[in-house]
Amino acid sequence: MLGDRIEMSRRERDVLKVMASLLQGERKQREAARLLGRSVRHIRRLQRRLEVEGDAGVIHRARGKPSNRRIDAAFRQRVLAAYRQEYSDFGPTLAAEKLPERKLKVSVDTLRGWLLAEGLWQRRRHRRAAHGDDVCRRLERQRRGRPVPGVRDRGGCLPARRAARATPAGAACAARRGRVGCPNGSIKALSQKCY
Repeated sequence: MLGDRIEMSRRERDVLKVMASLLQGERKQREAARLLGRSVRHIRRLQRRLEVEGDAGVIHRARGKPSNRRIDAAFRQRVLAAYRQEYSDFGPTLAAEKLPERKLKVSVDTLRGWLLAEGLWQRRRHRRAAHGDDVCRRLERQRRGRPVPGVRDRGGCLPARRAARATPAGAACAARRGRVGCPNGSIKALSQKCY
């Protein structure tokens, strides 16, 4: 039963639906070509393939085959061996800059993919949050979806606003300005402006 299954993409499934109605005589070749965005000649070719091969005729012929543009496996092994010997403490960007010195030129993205696949390098993502960014989002969620005036997607400073309202000078400043903000990114700067 497992041999009867055909794996296909959503696009190929849609093509098969249109072509099935064509094979049953419910649709013309020109209409199928318009719906699929292909030429009438290509639709004829697809129709012949479907009649001979059945539903598998829709599947792309290159599926499961290695790319014609793949880099030679021996070259890949030489690059990875050089990386292990000389550049194991380098990231992919610096290693890709140094490898041409050994007559091994490879792009950064290719090298990164190879290193990830071999487990020789791991991604490290350390994004510094903008001032109050993560705090504002967390406090916004705690308010159960009620919009907070003045909170922007990046850089909105809710803790500074709360601190400004908590101090008498900050409250007076908020009343004078009509709103509370964090112009310089700190509570101190806000309160110094208000005195």
